[in-house]
Amino acid sequence: KLSRSSLHLLKERPMQWKEEYATGISSIDKQHKRLFELIEELHAAMKKGEGRARAESIANRLIEYTRV
Repeated sequence: KLSRSSLHLLKERPMQWKEEYATGISSIDKQHKRLFELIEELHAAMKKGEGRARAESIANRLIEYTRV
């Protein structure tokens, strides 16, 4: 069972890309945006109650992405 603080976090987006995070180097900014997308995907799965079922798949894609 999730705690109140965990439930509160699920209602909000965990991390959103903001232009203030931009480095000004498009290739790096694109990579960082992809990391944010993967985090958002995991968050959306958790909100649907599918976090545990999808976490391994998302984590594996994150690992593969960081190897490139």
